[in-house]
Amino acid sequence: MCEWTLEDILVLKSNLHLTNKQLTLILPNKSIGDIKYKCKLLGIQKKTPFCKFNPNEIETLTTNKEFNERITGHLLGDGSLHSDISFALRNTKKDYVVELQSFFNSITGRKNKISTIPSYITSINGISTKCKESYRCTFSCTPIFRLLKELWYKERKIVPRTINLTPLVCNRWYCDDGNLYIDQKKGILRITLHTDAFILPDVEFLISLLTISIGIYPKKKLKRTDQYVITITGKDVLLFLDYIKTCPVPSFGYKWDLKTYTKYHANCSSCKQMFQYGAFAPYRKRCDQCIQTHKDGHN
Repeated sequence: MCEWTLEDILVLKSNLHLTNKQLTLILPNKSIGDIKYKCKLLGIQKKTPFCKFNPNEIETLTTNKEFNERITGHLLGDGSLHSDISFALRNTKKDYVVELQSFFNSITGRKNKISTIPSYITSINGISTKCKESYRCTFSCTPIFRLLKELWYKERKIVPRTINLTPLVCNRWYCDDGNLYIDQKKGILRITLHTDAFILPDVEFLISLLTISIGIYPKKKLKRTDQYVITITGKDVLLFLDYIKTCPVPSFGYKWDLKTYTKYHANCSSCKQMFQYGAFAPYRKRCDQCIQTHKDGHN
């Protein structure tokens, strides 16, 4: 039987994220079998990428607000659940994927790595398309993702009616599946949230939830047969970006770049009351109510 010194045990306990093979390099007198036996004897569990979570770790994760909100935001966007075992996110922005994997690693003590998917040619709607190099992070925990799979997937991916659109949820949803369109000459400012994967009732539910959560009034837009996107325009874009807070990584900074679009204050030339509006330059003379009254008077 291999002899273990106190120093050996401290080395073992301090490097539970390493594989047994890697541990043999820093514990040269110990075999893989010695290390497995000692872990079992001491009642300690390795924290390698594929190590099962114990009940206390699972409880900690399921009650972690940030963890749950990140997962929800990504499942609204580009995140997916593989079988009922793991969650994965794939994106072309490496710093975005690294930031998420670093978060997963920090709260679990694991050292999961980022996978790189080389660029390739595929066919989308019969059109040959080149997909850029992308990156993928994964997180495996069957007890957690089995329950989420039941919530998010029926015959197809759905939006659970129990979700809340917190700032972090919306932040990650926007990073994954949102884009900002600006046309200063035409005075257009628009955010589009691509909800192609969801059916119309799910899209309408998300629109109502955005209104309740943020006080904005998005609209649905038919992209193609039975596929809708959500659009947010004008001053509501400012409210949405204020709500979701700052950009998480430099590579998505362009999604927060409003150019010269900002809030303006003016005194209405009709009712003399101060009002706010959003624009690329100051131009409004009357408030919304007086403009509508003027239109009604000419109908």
